[in-house]
Amino acid sequence: MFEYVNACGSVNGKYEIRETTTSAGKHVRYATDALRLKVNLCGNFFMIRDLATAYEKIIAHELGHHFFYYHDRLERDEFIDICWEAAKEKNNSCSGRDFVSEYAKTHSNEDYAEHFMYWFLDILPDNQSSVMRKKTKHFEDK
Repeated sequence: MFEYVNACGSVNGKYEIRETTTSAGKHVRYATDALRLKVNLCGNFFMIRDLATAYEKIIAHELGHHFFYYHDRLERDEFIDICWEAAKEKNNSCSGRDFVSEYAKTHSNEDYAEHFMYWFLDILPDNQSSVMRKKTKHFEDK
C-alpha cells in the first residue's frame, strides 16, 4: 500500500503484522496485515534523485521484518541475544559501533531488520566490529 504525503519529511516504510496468541499468552501465529510505503511529494530534488536507493533500502529493511517473523522464528533469538537482554533493553556487551545504524539501536527487531538490510544490499562497512561480524554471520548461515 502506498501513502502519498505532501510534506518534506523522508520516505519510509512500515511492516504491519498481527500476532495470534492463546488465552495463556502463547504465540500461535503471525499474519501480515500490510506493507506500507510512505511517498513524499514535497519535490525535494536531492531526495527525488536518490528515491530508488531510498526505496531499495526501505523494502529490504521491511523484508528483514518479514524474514524475522516468518523464516527465522526458531533461530532469531540467537541474533537478539548478541546485544539485547529484552526487546528494548540493550545488554552491556555492545557498544555503538556494534550497530549498523542509529535506528538499529532503538529496538531488537529494528536491529535485526537494519542489519538484514545492510547484509542483503551488501553495504556493510568494511571495518565491522567482532560483534557486527557475529550478527552478519547469523544471516550468512541461513
